[in-house]
Amino acid sequence: MLVVPLPSEVQYVTLSYVWGSTVDGEVEQSGLPAQLSQTVKDTIVVVHNLGLRYLWVDRYCIPQHDPTARQQQIGRMADIYSASTLTIIAADGQDANHGLTGVSKPRSEPLHIRIGTSCLVSHLCIRDELQDSKWNTRGWTYQEGMLAQRRLVFAQSKVVFQCQTLCRFEDLSQTSNEPQHSHEIVRPPFSSLKTTGDEAQ
Repeated sequence: MLVVPLPSEVQYVTLSYVWGSTVDGEVEQSGLPAQLSQTVKDTIVVVHNLGLRYLWVDRYCIPQHDPTARQQQIGRMADIYSASTLTIIAADGQDANHGLTGVSKPRSEPLHIRIGTSCLVSHLCIRDELQDSKWNTRGWTYQEGMLAQRRLVFAQSKVVFQCQTLCRFEDLSQTSNEPQHSHEIVRPPFSSLKTTGDEAQ
């Protein structure tokens, strides 16, 4: 893996996450540190499994030690996120070492009860979960989520996919031979989010 100029007219994925207090090691010739944060490593796994090749991560794709180039890239954030094929949002955890829940971090089983052939499952409201996340307290990450055309949100309780016309989420974890279910919800979870903290990181 290495940092390369993005070829024209190719699909790429962007990552929206909270840096927190995570400190990278020395950057190598590849443009990346020897040890990536868990969230970035998990995102690379997801991108690979989706059959895509390019991932844009602000921490590595924006020159952090070149003020002029850094400012130019920051000025293009709207274009970068709105043009990406998909934005992966790490909405769980306090920093970049948390990882993506459901990838490197196991997700707990939802409360459920079986009555005959039916299964009733406790459903956590994704809007409340995102509203309470640290990700939602950062101006930068909120902007990234709003600019994205398609979002794959990794929250603590579930993964949510949202585009301009629908929102789908995983509802039941697959613990038996039954298929995993996905249901459409009417209002996108991002429609009710508000920035509640400082624009930082």
